[in-house]
Amino acid sequence: MKKTKQAWLIASSLAFVMALAVAVPIYAHAATTTTSSSNGTTITKTTRGRNLKNLTAAQLATLKQNMTAKRAAATAKQTAVNNALAANDYNAWVTAEGTNTALTSKINASNFSKLVDIYNLEKQIKQDQTDLGITNLSGHGFGAGFGGFVKATATTAVSQ
Repeated sequence: MKKTKQAWLIASSLAFVMALAVAVPIYAHAATTTTSSSNGTTITKTTRGRNLKNLTAAQLATLKQNMTAKRAAATAKQTAVNNALAANDYNAWVTAEGTNTALTSKINASNFSKLVDIYNLEKQIKQDQTDLGITNLSGHGFGAGFGGFVKATATTAVSQ
């Protein structure tokens, strides 16, 4: 019985080491993939994030250029979405959001007003937080993360 357990442990350990030996070199190399998003833009990912030091200056420049273009596209999209929500314009929102997204599959012309209400409430919450001088209350769990607590920072005194 003991020899069977030992043999099983040795075999499983050997299988783990072999899998690791195959996986590490694959993960260690930078990968370049090109994908198309729902709005027709092409996104090129140049690295997995750990091998930036192994990239040439030209590759780093291309990566930086791609990241800048992605940020600009994301900012333009978010601005168009926000403008459409502020104007309560469903057609402009669909154009800005894209037609094949998870959100556009759930929101239609008849329930778009609820999304506009959510947008307006979020804006009001942010304004109220600013008026109260509360900062650090963003994200899930009010920014606590990993079960910790974050103190709200009061920037101005609030009188009642």
